[in-house]
Amino acid sequence: MLTLPAMTLPSMLMFILVTVPYTVAFWGAAIAGIAGAFTAATTRDDAFPAADRQPKWIWVGLLSVASILCWAGSTFLAVAGAVIICIYWCDVRPQIRQLIG
Repeated sequence: MLTLPAMTLPSMLMFILVTVPYTVAFWGAAIAGIAGAFTAATTRDDAFPAADRQPKWIWVGLLSVASILCWAGSTFLAVAGAVIICIYWCDVRPQIRQLIG
């Protein structure tokens, strides 16, 4: 029979206070990545080169992989995925929206 080590109340609270925010943040980033991949996939093909960015399907692939990394990756890979998602939403998407109008 599997027995778990006994956790004291302070160690249990510390575990909750540390893991819950990271989990929520990375799952939120994964959802933002899925939404970003959808918006990139529905954007016109010529908008990305006009904005001097990578082609549309590269961004769709990057955002899809970044979402998977945020959901199931280790902390380092999840942070890398969150950075890719942030770059799309904070740099690429506003410039494309400005060009499209």
